[in-house]
Amino acid sequence: MKNLDVFVTGHPRSGTTLLSMLMTSPENSTWCMVEPTTGGMPLVNRQAIEFEVDVNCPLKEMPERLDSLDKWGIKEVTPNKRIGVVNTYNPKFTVTMHRDIRDCVVSLIEFSSKNYTVEKMCEFVNYTTTKFLEFIDIKETILVPYEDFVSDEKYRQELSDKIEWPLIGDQNKYLGGRRKNEARDGIYCRRSSADREKYSEYMDAVHETCKPYQDRFGYE
Repeated sequence: MKNLDVFVTGHPRSGTTLLSMLMTSPENSTWCMVEPTTGGMPLVNRQAIEFEVDVNCPLKEMPERLDSLDKWGIKEVTPNKRIGVVNTYNPKFTVTMHRDIRDCVVSLIEFSSKNYTVEKMCEFVNYTTTKFLEFIDIKETILVPYEDFVSDEKYRQELSDKIEWPLIGDQNKYLGGRRKNEARDGIYCRRSSADREKYSEYMDAVHETCKPYQDRFGYE
């Protein structure tokens, strides 16, 4: 199998799916993004299926169809799988997205089917942020802040040029309504008063629990 062109990873709910969607265009017959063994990115997975890539099997079992592509990429955020992807597929570029942990937690609560207590959420994100910091300390990667990525078209173009992969997905669909420095406020303020009170408890707790991560990226 040919070497991996781009590996997209990051903290869960930090914008990796958004980036992968923007990297995906079903009309483009020679570029393919893959998220193995999940159904989390319908557009990306549909494109992979068009290339006869079975997204429900382990990467090592994927057909050699990948060899005929001009470029291909993987998106994987599972903490204990990142190193394996890098070591096995030797990506030309690794892109690692980060986001204020308070944003990530609100998004996790909104989209997850699990009912996290504050304690369980703190335990979870302490693990994920610790693994995240370990990864970026030992592997060469392009760090991408969610807040800049979603709000700054020039920043997205610079990233596109750097990884040699056009971000030609539907930007209006995936980026609509996101403004600089308002990512967390936009999520926070769309909640009812009761929910805002609930989220505040989670947000304050994880901000303190994940202080090394928050401090590393200047999330005050």
